[in-house]
Amino acid sequence: MRKVAIVLVVLVLALGGLLAARLRMQDRALRGATGGAGEIEGTEVDLSSRISARVARLYVKKARLSRRATCWSAWTARIRERLSPRPRNA
Repeated sequence: MRKVAIVLVVLVLALGGLLAARLRMQDRALRGATGGAGEIEGTEVDLSSRISARVARLYVKKARLSRRATCWSAWTARIRERLSPRPRNA
């Protein structure tokens, strides 16, 4: 009977040690860097402009050629307010 009790105590201590080691490994894995391989697929895209404006007037007729870097449109006043430098408070 005494031998059975000793074997049982040793078995419980061994299983407890293995369980503690396993829990420590899981804790390290959770706190460590993520890893793995695979693909991430996007299902939704949100686009927005930083500055919103509307074209108020076009000064060129449709299908007409114009020089490069020439502005032939007028924007609304809201865009001008956002682009103009604001005075600093003294």
